[in-house]
Amino acid sequence: MPPTAEPAPEKMPVDLNGIRPRDLVIGALSYAVVCVLAWQFTIAAGTYFAEHPAEESSFYVVNRLTGLARVVVVSMGALGAGVTGIASVGQAALAVQVAIGVMKGELDPTRERVLPAKRKATNVEQLFAMMSGKGKQSD
Repeated sequence: MPPTAEPAPEKMPVDLNGIRPRDLVIGALSYAVVCVLAWQFTIAAGTYFAEHPAEESSFYVVNRLTGLARVVVVSMGALGAGVTGIASVGQAALAVQVAIGVMKGELDPTRERVLPAKRKATNVEQLFAMMSGKGKQSD
């Protein structure tokens, strides 16, 4: 008989108080702008590569690396557009969820945001806290 697995840890609820829907909408719009720019870059790069085929070289390796570089450029543009597009939709959905919570009176956007006690602040968060005059956070 296989050993029984430990029960999954209890999921802690996330406190959405202190998050303003306006800030989320601004973030979603900026993600959307980056997504559109990345997609335009991808289309422009693909069109350029289609109109200007690679020159045939006598070296097999040069031909293969040229083709690989073209594929990487178009693929990275498409990947960037896809990731930022998904992030934009997710952040817009969170903005709607927070706005509904504020309208129902469940959330308070003006309240100070409190992070869970178990969460450790990263170095960047500690630096930002020190720069904003909140001092060094204790672990």
